[in-house]
Amino acid sequence: MRIPIDEYKPWPGKVYRFHVVNKEGHDVEANLPSEEHARTVIDFYKDQEIFGLKIMVEHVPKVKKGFGRDPDLH
Repeated sequence: MRIPIDEYKPWPGKVYRFHVVNKEGHDVEANLPSEEHARTVIDFYKDQEIFGLKIMVEHVPKVKKGFGRDPDLH
């Protein structure tokens, strides 16, 4: 689930992806690795006179090795 950057509260050890979206909510750039990357993208578009972009954040759950499906059970 994506949330606006204003509501983003990072937790240590969790992985997040950042998405730059336009006014309509469509992705302009997706799956950026950091907030700094997302802000750089917005600055680039501002230089091109494209405004109204915002950053959305999505938590990406990590699955540790060994916690997947057990093939012996199927």
